[in-house]
Amino acid sequence: MMIIPHLILRKDSKILLTRRSPTNKIWASHWHCVTGSIEAGESPKEAIIREAKEEIGIKLQDVTLETTVFLIEKDYFNSMKKFYALELFFVSDLGDDQEPTNLEPSKQDSLGWFDPYKLPEPMIPGIAFGIKSYFNNQRYVEFRNV
Repeated sequence: MMIIPHLILRKDSKILLTRRSPTNKIWASHWHCVTGSIEAGESPKEAIIREAKEEIGIKLQDVTLETTVFLIEKDYFNSMKKFYALELFFVSDLGDDQEPTNLEPSKQDSLGWFDPYKLPEPMIPGIAFGIKSYFNNQRYVEFRNV
């Protein structure tokens, strides 16, 4: 099972989403949150702080774990297998002195601010579920898409 941190970055009642590049091997051209892998020796919180700096060039001042999603879905590469993950949704407000910039154009081709109740399409299903769960004040939820 993987542990995957995500960032719900808020500003002016909107959230920042990134769109994966059309050349990505997984979820090409789908919208999602800033996210990434946890490196050796990192906590999930440390990982999302690092990923925010690497992906969009912002330094998070305060980040809080708000929603956890236990996810089971079909494996992206083999529909006969299941993919299991614990997805952690951290939340932070963007400071007035910062402006997100796409620092990884080979991985993501667009950034945008969206109303969290009107998410763009196509969106990675588990990410959409996590965002909706956060805005419904749910701390722990399960997403089964098998």
